[in-house]
Amino acid sequence: MRIPLTSYTPPDIHALHERLIESRCLPVGWTCSAASATSLALCKLSFLQSMGSADVVYMVTISSDFSWRVRIGQKYVPFHETESGLLHNAPHSLNSLKGVVEVLTLLDGSKFCVGNPEEKFFKLIEKRNGKFMDQSGNLHQHR
Repeated sequence: MRIPLTSYTPPDIHALHERLIESRCLPVGWTCSAASATSLALCKLSFLQSMGSADVVYMVTISSDFSWRVRIGQKYVPFHETESGLLHNAPHSLNSLKGVVEVLTLLDGSKFCVGNPEEKFFKLIEKRNGKFMDQSGNLHQHR
């Protein structure tokens, strides 16, 4: 049974966690777990069959005050700082099922490159001090 996405506002982070699990409203591929006593972690995994493992593509962490942040690959992304940012219209507080699903769906519909986790590429970044040129000769800094 699916619980409809209402304007229900949970009293605390634990109630939000329970409601997300009960409602089964998370988009396909997303998991929800209590990251600590004071936060939730919602993760989208990518399974790499060639490496026999799963990597976190996106992670949304919701704190006990319902503030939140997004990690894409290995980097936390500032999303409220610019007017043109991907999530600039997203709520500043994720205190409803509807808000959580809205943000996860938006991330699912976005295209990001999370990089290549192979060790040889990390060594190449170190060797070049993080500096690479694209085909047009533009310099890019990677950290």
